[in-house]
Amino acid sequence: MNQFDVLPVTAMCRRVFERGDHVLIGVSTGNSYFNQERLGALLVWAERHFSLIDVMYVDTHIDTMLVACGLTPDEARRRTKGMLKDVRRRLRRALERVAASEHPRFRVRPLSEYETLPGYQEVLRRAEPDLARSGLLSRAAEEQVHDLLMSQTPGPPGSASAAQWSAGLAYLRAELPFLLNTPGILDVPSSVACYHKSMPVVRELFQGLGSLDRDPRQGFLVVRPPAPAPSAGSQPAAPPLPGRNTVTLTAQYDEISSDYTDVERVFSTYRGLIEVPSLLHALGPVEGASVLDIGCGSGAYARLLRQQGAARVLGVDLSPGMIDTARRLEEADPLGVRYEVHDAADMPVLGAFDVAVAVAVLHYADSRETLARMLRRVRSNLADGGRFLAYVGNPRLPSGTAQMNGLVVNRPDDPRDGDPSPLTIPTTPPTTLPARYWSCETIEAALGETGFGPVVWEPMKGVPSYAGEPVNLLLSARAETVPA
Repeated sequence: MNQFDVLPVTAMCRRVFERGDHVLIGVSTGNSYFNQERLGALLVWAERHFSLIDVMYVDTHIDTMLVACGLTPDEARRRTKGMLKDVRRRLRRALERVAASEHPRFRVRPLSEYETLPGYQEVLRRAEPDLARSGLLSRAAEEQVHDLLMSQTPGPPGSASAAQWSAGLAYLRAELPFLLNTPGILDVPSSVACYHKSMPVVRELFQGLGSLDRDPRQGFLVVRPPAPAPSAGSQPAAPPLPGRNTVTLTAQYDEISSDYTDVERVFSTYRGLIEVPSLLHALGPVEGASVLDIGCGSGAYARLLRQQGAARVLGVDLSPGMIDTARRLEEADPLGVRYEVHDAADMPVLGAFDVAVAVAVLHYADSRETLARMLRRVRSNLADGGRFLAYVGNPRLPSGTAQMNGLVVNRPDDPRDGDPSPLTIPTTPPTTLPARYWSCETIEAALGETGFGPVVWEPMKGVPSYAGEPVNLLLSARAETVPA
């Protein structure tokens, strides 16, 4: 396995890569991605492209993270010792594969050794005040720490403790100088840092408006094994078409469902930091309630509400692929959630539910008529007085594009109701979905016309830097009693 897909995150990063002066390969201790075979192949690739290769493996903050995740200090020390022994063994054998153990072009050092370098300390000293002042970069850091914690301690969204957050931020802080000025730290003409995936802080530093002083000789590459070739007879997903084309939308979500990891990478951070805390705060206790999750996708909210005590939960989605994914997750961890394939605009009466939720569904209505049809279908599935909560696209976002953990919201200039406002999800390859712009006033009017009472735009909870300008807004309304 000597071939990799190499993805410079900007044109400037490509130019630094093409110079071939230096590469810093970061290896996460304890990450199963960095097996011995892959490390050997990565070193072979680096030898072909760069004059000097540094390999850095993480040996700091591991025990702190393990203690924060529930281990005793003694257990954390033993676990850390074993993890470091394993990563050093894998690196030693990978170096033997390319006969690099005595090669001056290769240097392997732990992070703790880099932290003693004067250049490293100077870059970090200069960066910390800007990191504290930059709201966008702080938000990206929050996303990255959340991703790290989810990989270390999978559990209910938003469940990370203060100690875990502190350990995660220390981990990120230690790696930040290598994204800013490796040439200055190691006295090389130019350098690219490479990792097997992009990260929120990388996107903000290289593609956003981050205020930190990044050296122009610093680049970043995503270097990963190539995606599997499409199977014989497979067809690429069709591009979004004007109007509500449920065949196209279904096909796109079926395609997305084939890479559940990609989808979770995009949505889990924002969901855990802002959407889940806000929804649970607005909803209140659900013990004993019946819940209909419309547009359930892979079932994240359906499972969450069942775990919160809902007596009966049914998830529906127009994508058979998404429903298959949700059912596989249910089989792996049975909670008693049922899933069925239905389009929100055409679903039958499935019951008289106490609660209906629809996360990122209404923006796929291509007309006022379709929006009203969706809401009538919701109302017909609610008991009188039942509650409807929905996340809808924030119409107050400025024109242009807005990003949330790699998700791109494209907002037209001077938008009018029903105008295209497509969403691009950074799957591999990216997927663009045919969302539409709808104003708060239009949504409120449509709810009033389809049997709902006054709309409440619920306050956004969770991480403050997200709640200030959310990508989505949360509404709630009650199903009005039908006169006898």
